[in-house]
Amino acid sequence: MKTRNSSATVLVLLAVFALLLSSCGQVTPPDNGGNGGDNKQPENAEKRIYWFDDNAGTETQSGIVYSVNLDYKDMRQEFDIPKPEPQSDYVLKSDLDFGVGSLSMISISKNKKFIFASAEVIKNFDVENGETYLVDGKKATRIIVTEYFIYEPSTKKFHYVGALCRYEFSAFPPETIKEIGHKYYPAGWLDDELLLVETTKDEKMYTEGQDAAVRIEEVLSIEVPYATAKAVSFSLKDFTLSPTDKFRPLKPWTSYSDTNTGIVGYFDPLYPFKQSLFIDYPTYGSVVTTLTDLKGEKTYDLYELAKEALPKDYILGDSKFCGAMVDKDGRKMCYYCMQGYPKEILKYKFNDPVWRESYPPIPREEYVVFGLDFDTGKIEKYMDTDKINSEVQKYAKLPIKSGDLITVAPYILDGFTKESGPMFLFFYVVSHFDENGMRLNSEEFYFLARGSKPDKLEKMEIPISIMYKKEFIR
Repeated sequence: MKTRNSSATVLVLLAVFALLLSSCGQVTPPDNGGNGGDNKQPENAEKRIYWFDDNAGTETQSGIVYSVNLDYKDMRQEFDIPKPEPQSDYVLKSDLDFGVGSLSMISISKNKKFIFASAEVIKNFDVENGETYLVDGKKATRIIVTEYFIYEPSTKKFHYVGALCRYEFSAFPPETIKEIGHKYYPAGWLDDELLLVETTKDEKMYTEGQDAAVRIEEVLSIEVPYATAKAVSFSLKDFTLSPTDKFRPLKPWTSYSDTNTGIVGYFDPLYPFKQSLFIDYPTYGSVVTTLTDLKGEKTYDLYELAKEALPKDYILGDSKFCGAMVDKDGRKMCYYCMQGYPKEILKYKFNDPVWRESYPPIPREEYVVFGLDFDTGKIEKYMDTDKINSEVQKYAKLPIKSGDLITVAPYILDGFTKESGPMFLFFYVVSHFDENGMRLNSEEFYFLARGSKPDKLEKMEIPISIMYKKEFIR
């Protein structure tokens, strides 16, 4: 089977464009939101999937929170989120005219009464026409201030948590930046507080590619890769920030957290990621390099897990952490979708004539969907590439055969519970080729795998506004 190349990206974009032309059903009116109180979820409440659509924004509105049931049906509008007024000193004391940027929903409380969100404000400088703003004697081209809030839908109030100020000095690559202040990552919702990892950046200039130990796709997600982490708590009663000893952060970057299990996934920009043909460096927070509990007492390393999950003599290409839950047997289960390639791919370079003349010199990529028992370390494999293809073949118009190109892109669903069970939403693309290597056509689908042993795929029709959004089961 052919390995992934740049044509896969084109196919995915075409698939998304096609879906954008389709209908996504009726939306019911919003409800009245929450009424305050503690963060407990009512028993036997209907579980739904929530997401934030920033494409529904207006001059005064950042976007709308929608929900669907666990079958991705019965879509309804829950509430809108207005545009917050800046509250950080980086903006209020600057005497600069900032423009409003985007708002992101980072997490939502179990009772849906609180939203943890971030909002950007931006100031661009017209350096070419003489507009000057100096930082450490260097001309800045742009300032981005990211402010973190708790938003209450019932009162439409934003409660300020903190902010990060980022200075950019380059209009073209390589980019140079400086960051001051704090970033915040959720570590868990408790009844009356939100546990947060407070990340404090090293306040030094950093230029893209200056440190060979930083193995990150910096063109897409540059940050200052040096920081310290502190455990803090934001009260949902008096909306104040304070230190806490309820957990111990292992890294300054967090990729995943789950309150029900106490599982936290951290990211490390200094992790020894590999880069080769079809294997790219990750972006910040896109993978979990260290999986642990709130106290940091038990840990799992990404590459060590890949050795157990992938076929022999395969290396990790990409990994998506798909969620965690306490299952019906009381086990803390963590779910992954990993993609791997044969180790021999590492000896080839993009400009290697041997590679070009003998394409393809390696076997196919391999996908593995599995669950990890956090307490015992035991891995349960649910699907591999053959199993996925056999399930997709029930819906594909043409046979899926050796030589076809496939891409499996999983979504992350936050908040698995005993009621929902594990759920995996996959975007699947297959490009069919003839015996001469000529592409015939492509097919794309959304599939849902769920149940105690998620080894079957259900074809789904999903709302347009949920595409590429983080989803929360609440």
